[in-house]
Formats: sequence, C-alpha cells, structure tokens
Amino acid sequence: MDDKQILEVVFLQRLTELPPDSFAVFYLSNFAIPLHQLIGSIVTLGELYSAIGLLVGLTTRCSAAGLSFYNL
Repeated sequence: MDDKQILEVVFLQRLTELPPDSFAVFYLSNFAIPLHQLIGSIVTLGELYSAIGLLVGLTTRCSAAGLSFYNL
C-alpha cells in the first residue's frame, strides 16, 4: 500500500466518524476522496518546497507562511 492509498483509507475512516450532515462529509465525499492522489501530491510538493526554502534561507517568509497552513 503506497502513501496515496493510505491517504484514501484515512479519508474514508474519517468519513465514518463525522456527522452525516456536516460540511466535512461533503468536502471529503465530493473533493478529497475522489482527488486523493492529487491532494497527496500537492501536499508533498508544498512541504518539500517549504522545507528546502527554510533550510536554504530563500523564500523564508513564504515557506513559513505555507507551513503554518499545514498545522491547521
């Protein structure tokens, strides 16, 4: 099982834990689960860009701002 399949399993598990009328269920069932491979790739590239930016010192403010969204 690769990382992108793990993401789909996590999304499906989370879907069963939420109340059926919540916005999170709508988001997961109509966006996150069908596009789990794209979301996994975007998150991976964003974290990689932010880590390199912080380590090298280039785009430090932009990288720090980008990483702050992953903590929400």
